[in-house]
Amino acid sequence: MGQSKKKLKRKVKSEKRMSPKAKKKAFKAKQINDANKHRKLKRKASEALAPAKSEEDKLDGIKSVDELLQSNIFDEDEGAESGSDAGDAASEASSAGAFHDVDGGDDDDDAGISALDLDAVGAGAAHEKELLAIKKADPAFYQFLIENDRQLLDFKAPDAEEEEEGEAEEEKTDGAKAAKAQEPTARVLTSERLKTLQDAAQESFTAFKAVLNAFHTAVRSIETGEVKSSHGEVDDKQGDDGDSSDEDAAGGKKKGKKKKRRKAKGVIQIEDETTFSAIIEWTIANAIGLLQKYAGELGDGSKKKKKDKGAWKKQKGGGGPGIGGVLDPSHFTKWPRVKILASIFFSETFLLLNRVSDNEMIEFILRSISSKEALVWLWPFQQVCKKFVRRCCSLWSTSTTHSVRLLAFLFLRNASVMGTLVPRVNGKRAVTELDATMRMMLKYFADAANGGYSWRSISTFRFMENCFIELLRLDDKTAYRIGYACVRQLALILRNSWAATSHGASTLAPKTKDIKGKRKALRLQQAQNLVSWPFMRSVYMWTKATGELPCLKPLAYPLSMIVTGAMKSKLTTLQLFPFTYHCFRCLNRLSASLELFVPVSSHLLKVFGLILPAIDKAYSKKKGSTVRAPDSEVLLRFSEGLANEVVTLEAAAVDVCFLFMEHLGLLARSPAFPEISAPVLFHLRKHSKHCRSEMVRRHLKQVIAATEATSQDVTARREALTQAPPFKRLFLFEADTAMAKARADAISRREADERMRVDAEMEARTQTRLTTEEVEPKPMSRKARKLEKIRKAKERDEAGEAEEAGTSIADVKFEGKAKVDVVEEMGFSSGDEAAAE
Repeated sequence: MGQSKKKLKRKVKSEKRMSPKAKKKAFKAKQINDANKHRKLKRKASEALAPAKSEEDKLDGIKSVDELLQSNIFDEDEGAESGSDAGDAASEASSAGAFHDVDGGDDDDDAGISALDLDAVGAGAAHEKELLAIKKADPAFYQFLIENDRQLLDFKAPDAEEEEEGEAEEEKTDGAKAAKAQEPTARVLTSERLKTLQDAAQESFTAFKAVLNAFHTAVRSIETGEVKSSHGEVDDKQGDDGDSSDEDAAGGKKKGKKKKRRKAKGVIQIEDETTFSAIIEWTIANAIGLLQKYAGELGDGSKKKKKDKGAWKKQKGGGGPGIGGVLDPSHFTKWPRVKILASIFFSETFLLLNRVSDNEMIEFILRSISSKEALVWLWPFQQVCKKFVRRCCSLWSTSTTHSVRLLAFLFLRNASVMGTLVPRVNGKRAVTELDATMRMMLKYFADAANGGYSWRSISTFRFMENCFIELLRLDDKTAYRIGYACVRQLALILRNSWAATSHGASTLAPKTKDIKGKRKALRLQQAQNLVSWPFMRSVYMWTKATGELPCLKPLAYPLSMIVTGAMKSKLTTLQLFPFTYHCFRCLNRLSASLELFVPVSSHLLKVFGLILPAIDKAYSKKKGSTVRAPDSEVLLRFSEGLANEVVTLEAAAVDVCFLFMEHLGLLARSPAFPEISAPVLFHLRKHSKHCRSEMVRRHLKQVIAATEATSQDVTARREALTQAPPFKRLFLFEADTAMAKARADAISRREADERMRVDAEMEARTQTRLTTEEVEPKPMSRKARKLEKIRKAKERDEAGEAEEAGTSIADVKFEGKAKVDVVEEMGFSSGDEAAAE
């Protein structure tokens, strides 16, 4: 019977008195209970009615690598699939977590083997050939493989199960102790045995698995900081870019509840550094070819289930399964047995790439995984592929070696091409692989720009800009979608900066953490986001991309409006002149690449009207200045004390003259140049008469002379035209006028000056590092400090004696100075030469 009316009324009243938080908690508890009941019923029904699972069905229920290793998927013998009950019984008796060859039964009953008798192993002819190769080369190692095959092929020791109450826990503990007592001691992998395994791996699948086990051991030894390593306790975290542990992936366990781990004793140890390097290099170079060799023949993929989440399809009219000429490894006949090996290989390779610091080793790994064959085998493992993309983005933006950055971009580009040939949905928002890669690259590009900009980093940022534009060429639709989103984000930064400035926030305010109120701190951050290197470098990049890619030309007008608005908002502040200078450069480059008219002359005249009175005021004070002129190319703002110096103002005026030369030299190819330049000439003549700086007057006279000569030349060419010029075409003449030549000379001088400054800064940085290493004292022990005191006392005594004798202290030679001379003769390599390329 149901509940009475009285109970129902009480229930309704209690629900009304409950808080929203309590209601939500009760609702979630009810959902969890219902889900648990449904799961129990489903499990009972599947046990009672469902038929035996196939290999692919078993893979669907496995959630982690450890579960795959502990499963009995690989215990089945392909030769016994016809109905041999004896083979099934032997596979059930094999140890959990061990890998076995599908072609032949590797271990029917290893516990009963006491001698090297191949007939007792019970394997077929194929397995006998595999073991004979190792037996002839190294009989002792062959016997070791036979006796410990289960543990040797166990790539990762299984975790100890959670503690349970009752007698079952005691039985498991006793069984674990007994098994641990029977474990054999670890064997050292020597160079001779490694060579034997490498030769046998070309024909033996068992030897190939043993090599992968040694590769796993070598990589994990880097994680623990030892060359000599066994399986031991292995951390699940794969560095900063790794996934969370298997407990979080399972989803059903509490985060606070930790698994207990037992230290597993490995069967292989690597003590020699030569063997360590050999196993890593050989495995990375040959694993892909061996995986394809042992994967069997390529099928048509007709038996593949519909619920497979891969994006591979059968190519129409092609010679096999694939798309765009790319092979699908899941269509191989023996894909289930090599899938787990490929997954472990790429996981360990990522861990190696994430932990190794040697640039040559990083280059070797990146060159190996960037090939088409390697990406084909990596593509089915989406999570591992994401890790590689994230790590390569980090190397692309932060590495100090140009070759590493180039190889990291090679992987990103090839992965993006693979994403266009084999598209797949990335996440719940239906983001393509190419789209996700570009967004991640933009994130790391902004992070690198946020770290600062200097002469040393000019080549790095230009390299990253060219790399990103190269990816934009792969797909026009994706390029326009990414470009539209980024230009819109730039517009939002400009709007938020205007709104924050109108509420009292200042761009020039110092960045302090002692700001009271979250809203005030947010407004200050929004105001300062405009005058920042991430914003400015993004404007440079999209200006270049819009000029080079035809699909992005519709974004030219909104981009020019954003840059003009940002420039006008800071135009009247002399301290922010470097920021406005960069905006003018972007507008001139956009006009040159698209051959369109972008008006900047009026804004440049306004800046001149602010700088020249400031120069006159600085000259009236008649204060000598020893400050070096700042470089507007690598600055966004002048310091507060430097903005009013004569040297700073003159350098800013020279930069404005260069901007006039660049702008008017571009317009010199237009028939309308005389009319466009007439008002500009009027104001420039006026400024040249009243300017007190001789250097600024000299640059102004050069601009005026070139403009007047070009106006006469263009007028003569225009009168010589026989027909009206096209209406939509702005530039008709060649760049051979006086103004165009002056523009080309000014740009070439700027580029030469830039190269000179980059070389000078790189050399100064190298000398600074050498001086720091020479002068910086090392921490001394107590005995060394006592000796130093004695030496100084001796020096003082000798100095006193020298004064009494009438000599100077500089003439006395001390023993301590000889060490400095020796250090100065030594040469050190800073590694910055590669970064400057």
